[in-house]
Amino acid sequence: MRTLVIAGLALALSPIAYASASPQESPQALLKGMAGAVKQLNYEGTFVYQNGDSLSTLKVVHAWRAGQVHERLVSQDGSRREVLIDGSSVTYVRPSVKSIVIMQRSVHPGLPGGLSAGSLKSPYYRPQLGKAHRVAGMPCRQVVLQPVDKLRYARRICIGLRHHLPLETEVVDQHGGVVERMLFTSLKVVKSFPASEFAPPVLGSGYTLKRLRDSGSKHASAWHFNSLPAGFKLFAERERNLETGGQQVRQLVLSDGVSTVSVFIAPEANGAAAGRFLRSGALNVYAATVHGHDVTVMGEVPKKTIRDIAGALTYQSKQG
Repeated sequence: MRTLVIAGLALALSPIAYASASPQESPQALLKGMAGAVKQLNYEGTFVYQNGDSLSTLKVVHAWRAGQVHERLVSQDGSRREVLIDGSSVTYVRPSVKSIVIMQRSVHPGLPGGLSAGSLKSPYYRPQLGKAHRVAGMPCRQVVLQPVDKLRYARRICIGLRHHLPLETEVVDQHGGVVERMLFTSLKVVKSFPASEFAPPVLGSGYTLKRLRDSGSKHASAWHFNSLPAGFKLFAERERNLETGGQQVRQLVLSDGVSTVSVFIAPEANGAAAGRFLRSGALNVYAATVHGHDVTVMGEVPKKTIRDIAGALTYQSKQG
């Protein structure tokens, strides 16, 4: 179950030419343009995604139709993995193990390293213009989101000057090391895509289908946070269960406007090891047992932030 939840998440212009930024190249204008472009443009491309020591290549096809996102992500190396987004539905396909997982989503995560419009409002990062260069043959201007403290990572995003798509993004730790990177090797914006581009794959027999469904529970949660690291607030809360077995999982989503942390709470199974940290590139994961439940806290923030969020989680019985 824990594996499923955690998994259920996977272009040279001279800088001198851009030494004096025009108003259209202010960090705020570039970030605002990017937030809309990532969601509402129709585009396809191939990008390299580096997470720690792991390197993978993926193809993306993205469309915006009738106010909804349609997207297909397909791995280009290793065993085939595929993600289909159709409005509010996400389908994860792993042919190598004949597994399909379907879940609902409330917010489109976008390209790795991409940010929402909310990033413009966060007082915990200082947006600055960085260098100008080219990625995949296209000019881009870098925006650096520098955190004001050590509770979050810095972001460097090179935003295309033609279409405002993020051509290269980097997550940088407190020591200046790049812990996550996305780099397009090819990208083009198109007018439209045929519906067949987003048709579900044709699958043979023997696949295992699992669904993460929102339970629709309207009961007040017994889980609360005594305190949270500065800037982090509860953004969303939901209960989900597996179609097979009906095991419930509660998810609490926290955000400071740029960085997001998820807290997964499930009934204890086999005594999960308390106080265990795992790291994969920018992603830190902390596993603990709280009030007879397995708790997993994960996000692209430093270990201290993850630990502080886990320590703030409390259970208050509805019976007093």
